[in-house]
Amino acid sequence: MKTIKSALVVVLCLGLMWAFSNALAEHFSARQINYCKEYVTLREKPSTKARALDRVYIGEVVAATPYNDDFSYCCYNGQYGYILREYLSSNIKPWSDGTFYVTNCKEYISLRAIPKKGADVLARIPLGATLDEIYYHDGGYANDAFVYVKYKGQYGFVLWDYLAAKSHGESGKMVARQIDYCNEYVTLREKPSTKARALDRVYIGEVVAAAPYNDDFSYCCYNGQYGYILREYLSSNIKPWSDGTFYVTNCKEYISLRAIPKKGADVLARIPLGATLDEIYYHDGGYTKDAFVYVKYKGQYGFVLWDYLASKWHEGGQ
Repeated sequence: MKTIKSALVVVLCLGLMWAFSNALAEHFSARQINYCKEYVTLREKPSTKARALDRVYIGEVVAATPYNDDFSYCCYNGQYGYILREYLSSNIKPWSDGTFYVTNCKEYISLRAIPKKGADVLARIPLGATLDEIYYHDGGYANDAFVYVKYKGQYGFVLWDYLAAKSHGESGKMVARQIDYCNEYVTLREKPSTKARALDRVYIGEVVAAAPYNDDFSYCCYNGQYGYILREYLSSNIKPWSDGTFYVTNCKEYISLRAIPKKGADVLARIPLGATLDEIYYHDGGYTKDAFVYVKYKGQYGFVLWDYLASKWHEGGQ
C-alpha cells in the first residue's frame, strides 16, 4: 500500500511540474528592462533577498512570463531566474523588420514557446520564409543563441543560427565600422552600459566588426573579443585597406565568406581558389592565421580567414 501511495505522489508531482512548465511555455514573451536607474537583478528565487545571478541593464530584452504579483520568471543569456515585474516593459520596437529569412536547414525550423532546445513547438517556419519581426534578447551572436520573433502573427523563439539577412547593411549581421568622433579611444564593454566592465580600449582609426544592438550600443568584435561600443563612435566611412591586390590561396577548391568573424558562422558565399577580392577592410588587429578580415567579393561583404589570402605582388603584410 505504501508503494502505491508513493507512486501516486510521484505521478502527482510530475503532473504538477508538467502543468507548471506548460503554463510558463504558453506565456513566455519578450520584455524590455525599463523604469530603473541603470540595471535590474536576475535572482535565483522570487525574492529581493535571494542570490543575485546577473545584472540586466536598462534597454536589454529578456524572455519573461508572470510568476506572481511581484515577479516574472525570466531567461537572460540562457540563464533562468526572477526579475521584479515593475521593471519589465512590453513596449519594444522590433530590432529587425522583414529583413531576415530562414536558412541553414533542410525543410523548416521550429518556433518554440521558450528559448530552449526541445521546448514546445508552436509552429514550423519553412526554409526561405521571411520573419515579420525580430526582437533580439540573448546578448550575443553565438550559434546556439535564441531570438524572439514574429511569424504570421505568432510570437516565439528560434535559433539565431538559422537566420540570414536579405541584404548587406545594418540588418543584424556584422559589418566593418571604424572608430571615429572621439578624442583618443572608445571602450569595449562587457554589457551595453557605460558603467559595465571595460574589456579593452579601441583607438581612433581602428576597425571593428559591429552589428546594432539597441539605440545606443552596437555589439562588436575586436581582436576576437566580443562586447559593446557606443554607436555614436562608429563610422561607416572606411577606405579599403587593399583594393584588388589579394587573391584566394591555400585551399582545395574555395573558402567561405562568413556573416560574422567566427569559424562555423553562417556562410554567405563561396569564393573559389584563385579568385581576386574586390576590397579588404582589415579589422582584427594582427596577422595571425586565425585572424579574420572583412572583405568585398562580387558586391557582397563578409569575413574570411587571413590565412587563405595572398598578395599578387607579394606585398601587403604577408
